[in-house]
Amino acid sequence: MIRLIDRSLRPLVLGLLLSCAASSALHASDSEAIREGIRSQVELIRSGGHLDVGTSHVASAEVLPSFYEARNFEPAWTDPGDRTQLLRAIDRAAEDGLSPADYHRAALLALNGELGSGRAGPDRAARADLLFTDALVRLGYHIILGKVSPKDLEPTWNLEGNLGGLDPVKAIEDALASGSLEAVIESYKPQDPFYVSLKAELARYRQIAAAGGWPTVPEIGKLEVGDTHDALPTLRRRLAITGHLAEGASMTSTTFDESLVEAVRDFQRKHGLNDDGIVGRHTLEVVNVSPQQRVDQIRVNLERGRWILRDLGDDFIAVNIASFYAYVVRDRQPIFSSRVVVGKLNHKSPVFRADMKYIVLNPTWVVPASIARGELLPDLRKNPNYLSEKHITLLDRSGNSVDPVALDLTPGAPFPYTFRQEPGAWNALGQIKFIFPNPYSIYLHDSPSRNLFDREVRAFSHGCIRVGNPLGLAEVVLSQDEGWDRPHIDEVLASGKTTTVYLDEPLPVLILYWTAWVNPDGELKFYDDIYSRDRTVLEALDREYQASM
Repeated sequence: MIRLIDRSLRPLVLGLLLSCAASSALHASDSEAIREGIRSQVELIRSGGHLDVGTSHVASAEVLPSFYEARNFEPAWTDPGDRTQLLRAIDRAAEDGLSPADYHRAALLALNGELGSGRAGPDRAARADLLFTDALVRLGYHIILGKVSPKDLEPTWNLEGNLGGLDPVKAIEDALASGSLEAVIESYKPQDPFYVSLKAELARYRQIAAAGGWPTVPEIGKLEVGDTHDALPTLRRRLAITGHLAEGASMTSTTFDESLVEAVRDFQRKHGLNDDGIVGRHTLEVVNVSPQQRVDQIRVNLERGRWILRDLGDDFIAVNIASFYAYVVRDRQPIFSSRVVVGKLNHKSPVFRADMKYIVLNPTWVVPASIARGELLPDLRKNPNYLSEKHITLLDRSGNSVDPVALDLTPGAPFPYTFRQEPGAWNALGQIKFIFPNPYSIYLHDSPSRNLFDREVRAFSHGCIRVGNPLGLAEVVLSQDEGWDRPHIDEVLASGKTTTVYLDEPLPVLILYWTAWVNPDGELKFYDDIYSRDRTVLEALDREYQASM
């Protein structure tokens, strides 16, 4: 080849060939150095050491080493397109209420620039590769299982999050090989319509906040239709911003007219308030919750969605403590709902999952020891006829009835007895109870205190869930069991006989806590954080991520 080239060009060609050969050798040397750098760092992680890249810490102590060991420590992020797609996916994590900073965003941007310009030496390139992988592992776990561990916040939590048989190492390899890394990451996010709709609402409320939010409505006392007040134009603007005031309605009127009444009712319906159309103290407090607070509330509930939506199943009963409602879901569609009463603040209903196995018609009520000591014994001391008036039988440890007249009711005296309330309209459990065995002795049941279901805030129980429409719930639950239609249920109830009905198939019951929800009609609903649980989730969500995977 050299012989065919003009003599004057031979030195130049020889120089180019030698340069290419040297460059090739250099690249080969660099590649091997990067590979060795990855190997040594993986071994460091395996031995319990810590790997930092600048101020960023590589947290994946299991998946990341397994990933590189499976590929013989070859770098995974040599394709600039893959790095760019991961960076875009990290930015999009904000759409899900997560923080891009948790995924080394700033460090990866700088490293990507170094890798693209060729300024990164072998050690820097090795560390960069590991950090890109760590970011992907962390992001993957967060969008599948959530960033926050619910067990750390809820001691009773027993809804086990899992990867559904997903092999993380293979999933990473497949995602990188797909050429569509960003799309693969998106596909792992919950696809439930509720979650997707709640993400859209997060974007909408962020836009509202960025545009200046809404005005604070001053104290206006109690206003209803026909009243006038100088602050009503402010209230109109506030309700118009979130779409509650109808288009074309006056924005300046100081009169509480029908258009404003309807706007207030719509607002109340979508915020868990009684929709009476009257602006009282509680309604005004909710009106003046800030846009940023609503943004945070949505983020918290998106995190709750990541905890459970992947493993819900198709058929279940869900109780939302915060909304005071219970739902029956079949084929992932709600087919029944009822108002409920939940635990009061000093007897909070726990969050957990259990399987409903049977229903008791005309139940007896064995009074829990804590209620017996704290409530029944003091009443009995004041009124010797209390037990007979409440249709309560006193039993000894052998189950024999005891005459309460002979009891030693001195405070602190031994009391080896059990109170059992007999079936009837007076029974604290009403006509029916729904049993899903659990360590907390929590169940769903009827209640003779029907007036409580009309309250706006329905937190009055000792932890159990009282159902406003228990017979409707029984009819829906037993509709899958042959022979148990509504006439048969009514017949057994009328007999007064305690009857246990075992379900053909156990039905999952989920006692949950959601303060923001998008219903099947696409309506965003907010609820008061009655147990102050949002704050702890938000604090954990905003805290710098430190756990290892």
